[in-house]
Order: sequence, then C-alpha cells, then structure tokens
Amino acid sequence: MRERGGSGIDAAADAPMLRQRAEEERRHAIRAASARVRIVRAEMAGHYDAAASLLEGSERKPARSRLHRLLTWASRTLRAKKRRHDPFHRQ
Repeated sequence: MRERGGSGIDAAADAPMLRQRAEEERRHAIRAASARVRIVRAEMAGHYDAAASLLEGSERKPARSRLHRLLTWASRTLRAKKRRHDPFHRQ
C-alpha cells in the first residue's frame, strides 16, 4: 500500500489492481468454502474415507485431481446405489 499523503492519481492507478486482487481473494474463499461443504457432506453421509481423502487433498493437491477424486467417488457410490436397487443383482 501507499504511504499516507500520496496523490489521488496513484490511488486511481492502483484501483484496478486492488479490484482484481479482491476478486481473486473472493474466488479463493468460495473455493475453500465449497471444499469444506463437500467434506462435511461426505462425513454426514457416513463416507469417512472419502471425507478424509478430500480433507487430506484439500491443501496440497491441484484442483483437477481433487475434482477427479470427487467425481470417481460419486460415480462409484451412484453405481453401488443402482446395484442395490437392481432386482437381478440380489442374491
């Protein structure tokens, strides 16, 4: 930030940069909150291993692998749910 007593011209020149930084911080906060929501939902549904892997990967893994892991977990659970309701699959 600028020192006190700076000219108004400098502040006007910084405005787009500050707006961009605020937007980036807002996007990051939304991403972090949605990751926390996914973890809590997985825990509430009783999928503790999935919640743990989401939690473990939330800090250091790139977004694509987190998304990929979430999608594979979702497809597996959906497949298992369909299998449970399949009358030909029951023993």
